Amino acid sequence: MDFNKSKRKYEWKNSINENATNITVIRVVFIILIFLIVLMAAIGFKLRNNTASYSLYFAQYVASSTKDEVTKNIKEIGSVLDKIASRIEIIISEGRFEIVERIFETISYSNNSNAIIYIDVNNNFSSNTDISKYKEKISSTIKHGNRNFIFFDDRSAFVYVPVHVKGNVVGSVGFIYSSKQLLDMFGRLSNESLIGIRSMLLDESLDPVIISDETLELYKYFLSDNSKERNDSIINIKTLMDEKKQGSYKVKTNEGNVFLFFDRIEKYDIVIVTVVPSSLYGINIDSFFIQLAFLSITVIILFTTLMISILSNAKKRIYDMINAAYYDRITGGLNINGFYFQAKKNINNYNNYALVRFSIRDFAIYTSTLGSDEGNRILKCVVAIINNRLAKDELACRVYAENFLLIIHDSEQELLEERLAFLAKSAEEAFNENLAQSNKITISFISGVYSIAASDTDIEALAERVRIVHDVALLDDRRGNITKFYDSNLLKTIKEEKEITDSFAQAIEYREFLVYFQPKVDSNTNEIVGAEALVRWKKGDEILPPSKFIPILEKNGNITELDFYVFEEVCADIRQSILMGYNVVPVSVNLSVRHFAYYGIADDLEKIRSSYSIPASLLDIEVTESVFFDKKTIEIVKVELNKMHKYGFACSLDDFGSGYSSLSLLMDFDIDYIKIDKSFIDNINNAKSKVILQSIINLALSLNMGIVAEGVETKEQLEIIKQMGCKVIQGYIYSKPICLEDWIEYRKSFGGAKPTGL
Repeated sequence: MDFNKSKRKYEWKNSINENATNITVIRVVFIILIFLIVLMAAIGFKLRNNTASYSLYFAQYVASSTKDEVTKNIKEIGSVLDKIASRIEIIISEGRFEIVERIFETISYSNNSNAIIYIDVNNNFSSNTDISKYKEKISSTIKHGNRNFIFFDDRSAFVYVPVHVKGNVVGSVGFIYSSKQLLDMFGRLSNESLIGIRSMLLDESLDPVIISDETLELYKYFLSDNSKERNDSIINIKTLMDEKKQGSYKVKTNEGNVFLFFDRIEKYDIVIVTVVPSSLYGINIDSFFIQLAFLSITVIILFTTLMISILSNAKKRIYDMINAAYYDRITGGLNINGFYFQAKKNINNYNNYALVRFSIRDFAIYTSTLGSDEGNRILKCVVAIINNRLAKDELACRVYAENFLLIIHDSEQELLEERLAFLAKSAEEAFNENLAQSNKITISFISGVYSIAASDTDIEALAERVRIVHDVALLDDRRGNITKFYDSNLLKTIKEEKEITDSFAQAIEYREFLVYFQPKVDSNTNEIVGAEALVRWKKGDEILPPSKFIPILEKNGNITELDFYVFEEVCADIRQSILMGYNVVPVSVNLSVRHFAYYGIADDLEKIRSSYSIPASLLDIEVTESVFFDKKTIEIVKVELNKMHKYGFACSLDDFGSGYSSLSLLMDFDIDYIKIDKSFIDNINNAKSKVILQSIINLALSLNMGIVAEGVETKEQLEIIKQMGCKVIQGYIYSKPICLEDWIEYRKSFGGAKPTGL
């Protein structure tokens, strides 16, 4: 036997077996590789589709929220203009058109616009500045009766609303804003978001009107090119806009594919376009297949790395979207969506907690004077302080602008007020650190509070309730920290205030406000030496006292119109009394502090007086001490009081000693009479009160000022105040406030007024 031959045959068979085994292994490995590749592909596509779906949903959400923010800002501008239009309507109705431009100066400064313009239906213009370059475009474009924008070549804009008088359109009033001001107001249009989303406003011809320079370059690429594909895109978008539809459109750019989400702004001929880059729509499919090609060769080596990379990228993308959806881009804290998300998870644990909505007092003034960067720094300081002071189970967010929401454990009123005051003080100290004294600010919170009960499970409904409480707190004109708490009577109070506000205009028109007179009597001679005009509201069969409506009218600003109404009624009565030969005495009329927000109140009063041809010496203008303590209006007060004296009016300081008194008032301001506050009369038997009262009377007499004691009700009070040297008395001891007819009869007893000793 050939042993070597047998050996070679064995080795050959063994080699065959080994090769077969190797081939089998290779085949198994190949099958495993194919399986892994297919599995990887399936996982990749699933991940891509899920990410793309979520990205598309989020992009649509961002587009919608951007539109909502822009619409809200437009409505806020419109609301300001509506108030101005109402004021112009009053001025035109009263024939006082010459004060419009003075009002414009104050309004334009506070609104931070370039100009404010009124144009009537005959294209006559009034403005606070030179507007010659805008006139032609406004005259040819404006549609009186509409609310709209007019855009100019330099991307500035005229935002206007109609002005009505007795239901008829008489013109329009609006603001001129530069392109930079527009971008600042519409914050989301000014720059690119953290994840590449950009927005712009276009007119109905799809020409850009509010757009940043960076976004303008992108606009030029996909809406200014003459290629057929882009022209088709424009035609399709315009068609949908003409049909007042909203939608999205995919467009190719030099940066890759982008999606355009477009929608019309309600009531305005403008379109908002939100541009979302393709990077938000999942993994690029071509790159994905290239990666799979390499994986087919080196899948064992790259498998783990690739999976980590894919998961990492997906996680980062989701993190970016969550960060944009739930966190505030300015402060880094939670936004309202994140707040709701967290609160809904824990709502059942919030029994005996408090939901607080607060805003930063004077934030708009700080932003206007210090700049938006410093305004943002205030917001960051507030959020940082709050987050550092919150317990683990408490929650906070910025809602928008300077408004915040908190869920905190302190539901007891006193403890909660102390905690909010501490947070405000801490934020103030953090902001003012290392600043010069002249640059330091005061931070205080205006807060509404709702105590969460076990039955409260809808956090958004609770947020609406606390918003109502916060709105009420905003009406409180006290300084410092203001905190209002929700109770069962609050909604009733709000409803009553709304009813008063809504029926005021009709009450003026139908002369439902009645002027009552309370005599001022010389207690030595019992002669009538004057009267104070007071007001009552005949509402149906009920006569409302001032306490029911004056505070509400002070809050909403209608008090100024009521003051003019009362002043004119007094002038008419004095004129009639002179003609009828009745005894005539000076009458004092109260003026609200709101009249001193702008120059011109003295001129307005003089115009009314002169129209009735009565002596100015028969009119006494009463102002309260609080009018002197607003630094923003103190110079206006001084100028207007001097003009009132120039016209011949007397000026009285009402409620002297009620809490704001300062002896410097008597030195710095031209005051004829001091009216001693009723609180001193009520406590006239108190030793300290008596000493203070005597000092006030002596001081006034030494300064040759007249003194009136109001609220005197008993003979004892009368005798004491007379002994102190005050002889002019106003109070129930002589007469309650009486209607016009009774006032005429009362004056017939001139020289014979007798105290009743009530």
